[in-house]
Amino acid sequence: MIEIRADFPEELNCIEALKQKDIPCRFWIGEGTLKLYFSNPLFNAIASASSWDQQKIDAIAPAYGGSNFSHDNYATVTLSPIDKGVFGILSLSLFYPVRGWISVISDGQYLCTQDEDFWLD
Repeated sequence: MIEIRADFPEELNCIEALKQKDIPCRFWIGEGTLKLYFSNPLFNAIASASSWDQQKIDAIAPAYGGSNFSHDNYATVTLSPIDKGVFGILSLSLFYPVRGWISVISDGQYLCTQDEDFWLD
């Protein structure tokens, strides 16, 4: 399971939102970091992952090319509290304009790879 660290605001709307499934966010991988950006109207926070498997993510959700980042997608995430400011990612889906929503993580585990014709349909 990917673990993230974040200092989420201690406000009622944030506390309640973190209990929900499929929280909207922006998923970003670049320069050796994986981050989830949460923004208004929910709450403002940035979460960083301590470890992840770039190859497994790329196999499921292809990377973009030609920039200093591999992924910059709208996403939905479901989190599970582990410790104060530490959460596990239970589910993660990324949005691609050419394919719609792609599930990357379910039940805390990476899913299988996408078909080779990802960009062609």
